Amino acid sequence: MKVLVEEKDRLLEQKKVLAEELQHRVRNNLQLVYGMLSKQLGDTPDKAGQRGIKAISRRVSTLAQVYDHLLGNEMTRTTDFGSYVKSLCANLAEIQAAPDGSVTLTCDSDAIILDLDVVTALGIVVAEVVTNSYDHAFADRKRGSIMCRCVVPTEIPRP
Repeated sequence: MKVLVEEKDRLLEQKKVLAEELQHRVRNNLQLVYGMLSKQLGDTPDKAGQRGIKAISRRVSTLAQVYDHLLGNEMTRTTDFGSYVKSLCANLAEIQAAPDGSVTLTCDSDAIILDLDVVTALGIVVAEVVTNSYDHAFADRKRGSIMCRCVVPTEIPRP
């Protein structure tokens, strides 16, 4: 019986090491793709091509953030969308912000436990809406603010 327990412990340790290696490789590959897209962005002269590369780059970054967020949560099937969207917005503010700080991004969110597929889809939507706000909402103005707010209503309105 002792031999079986030791073998089980050895296999569990081996599985843990392999999972950590896989996580490291996935993270590195996402960073590599993001870096390649950033390089290509600098080499792309036309604006339409740049917009397309930026959109893909944002999606890769969003997926990488979901992945990093999951690593902190032991890769469960659900996660706190509230903390994830705050992290996502902080990252988007860094990427999109004007050097003079003329456009600010504020994010407020309740703790909302959601399935990973939903978190990924909503993360992409939030990234697109926030980025479109930076790109288009302030074309005719010098200053502005963007607010991303995700809250659970205390009462759900009935039709």
